[in-house]
Amino acid sequence: HKAGNVSLRTFLIVPFITQVITTLGLVGYFSYYNAQQAVNDLASQLRNELTARINQHLESYINTFHAINRLNVDAIARGEIDFISGEGVNQFLQQIKIAPYVNSVYCGEEQTGHFIGVSRTSDINFFELTVSNASTDYRMRRYRLDVRADRMYFIREVNPYDPRVRPWYRAAKAEAQATWSEIYLDFTSQVPTITASLP
Repeated sequence: HKAGNVSLRTFLIVPFITQVITTLGLVGYFSYYNAQQAVNDLASQLRNELTARINQHLESYINTFHAINRLNVDAIARGEIDFISGEGVNQFLQQIKIAPYVNSVYCGEEQTGHFIGVSRTSDINFFELTVSNASTDYRMRRYRLDVRADRMYFIREVNPYDPRVRPWYRAAKAEAQATWSEIYLDFTSQVPTITASLP
């Protein structure tokens, strides 16, 4: 061999190795690219599935509140719930018990401004009846309830209360259909609250 001459072996092997290395590089690149695409596609599918499930649960959650309101409107229309005596509020109590994320169920009356409702206490193990009507001089009176929704004892009296000026009532009256109030401060607890309402 002379200097500058390339052997036949080198002449045949170098292009072959170059092709193998180039092929491996391209295969590696496309494999990586396709794997990234597959991961991105899978992540997108998982996001879409998660979003669909969250929407489904949220829809079910939200519909529960409006279903409770429809049941109560029907009961009031049939005269099963009495704003003065509190007769029929066992329905409110049972609704709160079966829907643990419902804190209170209550109603206000247009002509008289009467109010009646049942709510969980702050320790969530007990329930209270709240009434405001002509017999209470429109002051909000609270009573502890037993498991049958009978009044056990008087708890306290709160300032005069007119449900017709409250955000939940105004929202239902303005929309004239099932709706949600804006976030507002609860009358007694001053906790931020949002209410599903039905006129």
